[in-house]
Amino acid sequence: MCASHHSHSSGRMFEMILRANKGKRLSTADEVSEEVSHHTLLTQQHGISEMVGMEELKKKVLSYFSSHSPVDKFDKNKPIIIYSRPGCGLTTFMANLVKQMRSSTSSAVVVVRYLATSPHSETSLGILRSLSLQISRVYGSNIAENLTYDLYTLCNVFQSCLKLAQRGKPLWIFLDSLHKLDTISLDNIMLWLQHGFPNRNIRLVISAVRSPKLQYLLKFFIPERNFLEMPPLRVEEIKSIFHTWLRDTGRSLTSEQESKVNEVLEKRQEPLFLRCLFHECCRWTFFDDLKTLPCEDVTSLLTRAIDMHAGNIVASRALSYLSASKYGLSDNEVVDLLLSDDTLKKQPREKNDIRWPTGLWVELRNALDPYIHDTSLGDGTITWQWSHDIFREKARERFLDSEEAYIAIYTHLARYFDGTLGRRSALHYLKNPHQDPGINRQPIILTPESNDGDTTARRIIYNQRTLIELSWALMESRDWQALEELLCDFTFIQAMCATGQVDVLKTLLAKASNMASDNDFDPTTLLEFKYLICRDGHILRREPALLTQQAANYPVDSAPCRWVEQITDSKNKTKPNSNQPWLKLLNKEKIHNSEKSQIRAVHLNMRCAPATKICLSPCGQKLASIGQEKGKSIIKCISTNSGNQYFTYGVEKDNIKSLSFSRDGTRIAIGTGGSVLRLLDSKRGRVLKELKDDTPIIQGTCVDHVTFSGDDRLLVAAYNSAKRTGCRALYVWNLQSERSEHLYSSEAEEGCYPHYGNINSLATSPNSEILASVCDQNVLRIWDLKSNQCLCGVNCDGAVLETQSNVDKSVGCFNTLTFNSNSTKLAVTCCKGLVRVYCVMESQMGQLVATLHHSSTLRLLGAHYHHRLENVLFTCCEKGVVKMWNVNSIELLATTSTPSGEVVKDFSCSCQAPLVCVLMDRGAAHLWSVSVEDQIPMSSDPVTHVSFSPNGKLIAVVHEMSNVLKIYNSDVTEALQSLKLQVTVPCDCTFSSNGDSLIVAGRSGAQVCDVSSGQVSPEITDCFQGPLVSAVFGSNNNTVCFLGKDTNATHTDNGFVRIFHLETRKMVYEFSKMIGDDGSKLKVTEDGSTLACFGLDEFGKESRLLFLDADEGEFIHELNVPQSANMFAVNGGFTFAAICDPEGKAGPVVQLWDVVQQLIVAEYLPYYNGLITSVAMTTDARYLLCAGKDAVHVCQIFLHDDLNGRKQMLKKSAVRRQWTADPGSQVSGKQPCLRKRYKESGSNAQQNFLGEIADVGLFFTPTRTNTTVTGTRPASVGPRLRFVVGDDDGNSHALELVT
Repeated sequence: MCASHHSHSSGRMFEMILRANKGKRLSTADEVSEEVSHHTLLTQQHGISEMVGMEELKKKVLSYFSSHSPVDKFDKNKPIIIYSRPGCGLTTFMANLVKQMRSSTSSAVVVVRYLATSPHSETSLGILRSLSLQISRVYGSNIAENLTYDLYTLCNVFQSCLKLAQRGKPLWIFLDSLHKLDTISLDNIMLWLQHGFPNRNIRLVISAVRSPKLQYLLKFFIPERNFLEMPPLRVEEIKSIFHTWLRDTGRSLTSEQESKVNEVLEKRQEPLFLRCLFHECCRWTFFDDLKTLPCEDVTSLLTRAIDMHAGNIVASRALSYLSASKYGLSDNEVVDLLLSDDTLKKQPREKNDIRWPTGLWVELRNALDPYIHDTSLGDGTITWQWSHDIFREKARERFLDSEEAYIAIYTHLARYFDGTLGRRSALHYLKNPHQDPGINRQPIILTPESNDGDTTARRIIYNQRTLIELSWALMESRDWQALEELLCDFTFIQAMCATGQVDVLKTLLAKASNMASDNDFDPTTLLEFKYLICRDGHILRREPALLTQQAANYPVDSAPCRWVEQITDSKNKTKPNSNQPWLKLLNKEKIHNSEKSQIRAVHLNMRCAPATKICLSPCGQKLASIGQEKGKSIIKCISTNSGNQYFTYGVEKDNIKSLSFSRDGTRIAIGTGGSVLRLLDSKRGRVLKELKDDTPIIQGTCVDHVTFSGDDRLLVAAYNSAKRTGCRALYVWNLQSERSEHLYSSEAEEGCYPHYGNINSLATSPNSEILASVCDQNVLRIWDLKSNQCLCGVNCDGAVLETQSNVDKSVGCFNTLTFNSNSTKLAVTCCKGLVRVYCVMESQMGQLVATLHHSSTLRLLGAHYHHRLENVLFTCCEKGVVKMWNVNSIELLATTSTPSGEVVKDFSCSCQAPLVCVLMDRGAAHLWSVSVEDQIPMSSDPVTHVSFSPNGKLIAVVHEMSNVLKIYNSDVTEALQSLKLQVTVPCDCTFSSNGDSLIVAGRSGAQVCDVSSGQVSPEITDCFQGPLVSAVFGSNNNTVCFLGKDTNATHTDNGFVRIFHLETRKMVYEFSKMIGDDGSKLKVTEDGSTLACFGLDEFGKESRLLFLDADEGEFIHELNVPQSANMFAVNGGFTFAAICDPEGKAGPVVQLWDVVQQLIVAEYLPYYNGLITSVAMTTDARYLLCAGKDAVHVCQIFLHDDLNGRKQMLKKSAVRRQWTADPGSQVSGKQPCLRKRYKESGSNAQQNFLGEIADVGLFFTPTRTNTTVTGTRPASVGPRLRFVVGDDDGNSHALELVT
């Protein structure tokens, strides 16, 4: 009994020691600080005191950093690349270099990233964002704050951050292991590598493993002289290092062992092999037999070490989980996975074996010490990972060798991290005391729920291990339904945003939607949530709790809105956050933005007979196909509307190889296997012309490709060898003169990158100036159709092409070409699922600008640009999956697939209509109509002012560019009036106190509008000379008060306030002595008796907020406000004022003033390091609205009235970072906090974010008693706050505060 109890106690003690650090996972307050700490720690881990044999390389690198050096041969306006073979100590060299550069100077800013070692360093978005934030903060700038998650925006901001480098404070950036990035991120990184440094105070060092593709991509942007190859270690240096290590550890070898080791070291000189061999030697004894010491490569040593545990099923399963994990596994996670493994449960073992499985795992990782190492993640978790990518790939080949084992391992990982395995019951532990008593759950939120459900009153701690590993395991296990539920789960999204992993979340959604569509899973929900993250990611990063509000304001049929409804229905709630107020969008769109970009089926299974190629006419009403019928080659042309046949044209003794519609749709050009070109009438199929050249070079060739120019004046044909040995010639036919011009032939090759293989595709630009051709050896050539000269040649596959024998075909064959609508970009598709987009403008001819990845497993048939939108591209693969892309932002807009499982043979798109067509293997043609959201507005009409009527039923909106005043209903869903104004640049409008009239002020004057009739008075210009800024009605609505600037004034500060009588059209009073010309607007009390505006003191120096009589213009009162104050808001009785100071100590600040006592009662920092564009206050001073560039903040100022009738103020606590009640407040047990932000989508072309907010108008209805129903108890109707946000894109958004 005692022995059993002792064994049990020992097991529990050992378990407690292993699990000591399991609860130390903390949430990330700042992802940038955590990222910097992570890479600083890696520098310490990888850096060693001395590296032998690298002195010459280090000398060359140091010369790159010096301003003047005798060996200076680099282009210091570009990065330098250090490359080597795998296992040569590249990361160690970079770590030592970083340590040396940091110790050599204290003035330089050193930024280092070890790529693909953390979530923020494995994607292009995360890398650019973290680099920009770190650089800007070090230099004391905020230009990188509030960044959106758009690639082009990040590239531009990164360039702005580089400009911060100074001569006395240079910027040195180190990027290690560029080769570890995936293909998408690598191609995106090239977008900012192509730019040179903005000044000479920047240095960038990149390391990468040598590969043909990587070298090509880098050489495309970086000159050859900036490449440095790490030299291999000499045999003498290797042996010296090895014996030094042995001596330092007190070990020695026998003569036989040393002879065997020296023999191996003469064959392998990689530092990684040396380190592994040294650890292997440390385990030898003097009698060990070394006949089987492997020396093929470093993985042979790993295989030898694993084979020593070949019969251990625990070791096999543990290494399988370790190889499958994203960033390794901790001791606790490995033990939990082994305990829950069904395979291990069937293995016989002793009941009291406390070593199982914990002891066995510890023995295993100690035995594999040189191959497995521990790493500290950013959240404090210590995980075990393979020490090199070579080892990880070798282990995956061995333990995840079959599809069944691959899915099983990842499925078990997903079940563990999503908490499905759960915690074992106490009864199970009593029956099985030798097993672990419980497998800890892995919840997303580790903090226990509070009693009242208020998440703001407690610190939330997130389980970052679950956030990272669960999504990875579900994606690899191909459980698309579970992956969609996870990525669209609000708790998961909030956790990712709160921990700063918005860029990772966006990448996950993009990758999941792309992969899911390739596996016949509908990605619509994933795409809509990806749009939500793209739009609101930078807002949700700082306020994750706004996720439910933002999703609830989506259109009713959108996926985010449906998920909100499911959450509220399951919790019996009536609004997203029942315990907190939220903002409700009143005039939200009926159709979601992502639904505006759709591919809808028009006709399915149009029978066009078994065919090999199709071509859609420019208008999309005709479909021509090449096929076989009764032993001869034919062309059929059918109607896409009715399916009726126009004609059939056949060739008896020849084969039709190619066809193309003219741009006007009246002709069809066909090319045959007998080197003949024919032009057919597209209605009847009659032969209009036959074009044939007797030149010997094209005899015995096939016209495999033919295309018209954009103006239908030229016809370009590619003549390939009939024996498929290469392209013979390119000819340009002038259809008017019927003469051909020789463009290219294999016998007279000129320029770089010749067409060694057969030409696969031709394309002409819509402006008829450029021709593009690509061959099956992946060589792209761009031609000038005016001069018939080759403009440039590009090797598309990323291999350096010198002769035909050394072509790297690993990427696959590039097969189709397409120009965009404005002839600035050219897309080239590859059979292996990728699309490369090149610039064809003269200044950047042949420059790679983007790479799209349709699929990594399916063959890509082709791509076509949208007929009108220059950045929209369609792609189609052999499985019938059609995708629509935004090339500018590299975003997937929509996707669809054919209903049948047939193989697709060809893909076509009309050049004048939004139609795409897919040809199936059995002759069925599927036609889709494409609707694309035009994200680029033709013109932007900014909203300059928003005003509510006194009763809140009407809203007036002023548009600046069109000089239009629009009057809407209360929800801004219907425009009641649209009035054209005479004033230029209207900037202000105000209702009269009775709501019957409107006064509009502009630069040239003012106009009065009758609300009911829509009549507009003549422009008032006779009482001032200069631009107006603001205008309001007086107390009796017969006078108007103007604020403006008089250009003929004699005093320095030429601002004025003038009172104008509408009936007599004469000026009643003028006040200009202390009025400045800063452009602020007038404010008036509810009864119209008092005015407020900015002014100056009697000496004209200090800023003041002046209060004037609205009828007589007499001075009443003033406030001493900050000198830099630029806008203000007052309540209805002018007892409180909110003053905006853009130059506050902690950034833009809003000061709340007590006007009577002339003191500041509160300060508010509403927009994190941003810009305040507008402020507004309710009439009873209950709410304050502050608008930033793309968000509106609602703050509750007063909570209630105390016994003395004085309202208690809520003040901001800088320590707790929240609003707390004043100590004198009577409130207890409640959280008197109301801070809400709102962000709504607009039509910005590149960012898909709301245009900058120009003005905010609000209307507040206080609490009132509803006594309309007789015989019942009077009902109290709560206060209602509505406001309208106008932006510089011309959008007006109506919102309501729901409490």
